[in-house]
Amino acid sequence: MLNKRLKKFKFIFLGLIIFVALIGCSNSSSNESQENDRIIVGESGESAARCKALSTECGYGYDYQKNVTVDLWELSSDGSHWLLKEEFENVGARCEALIESCGWRWFPNTETYIDVWVFDYGSMEFIENPDLSSIPKGLEPGDPPVTQPGRDN
Repeated sequence: MLNKRLKKFKFIFLGLIIFVALIGCSNSSSNESQENDRIIVGESGESAARCKALSTECGYGYDYQKNVTVDLWELSSDGSHWLLKEEFENVGARCEALIESCGWRWFPNTETYIDVWVFDYGSMEFIENPDLSSIPKGLEPGDPPVTQPGRDN
């Protein structure tokens, strides 16, 4: 009977040791565990220098409401990689179809689709690109066809 109690005690004691070891080895920094769940957009350092272009690939967007550039990235707490800022992680998805309600306009005279939407980081939604306020003559649907050099009509 003493042998059974000793085995039970050893089993419980071994379980407690494993439990304490797991707790002791876990990272107690809540900030780092939150960062691990974030979207990593690139490595930092000299080998992966951040480009300066106004594009999402370089970590910059545009707020059309305030007419300012928006920085979309931040460095991780240890400085090892770039993270997408939390406020821009869930901005919504854009439909993929080549239709007007997804931001694509068909121009029959040139037989091309043009992307007419941009993401506005002020309103946090897709809007019609303000830079496309005037579409050149001959490109709007219903305009007479334009002649293009080197292209058969």
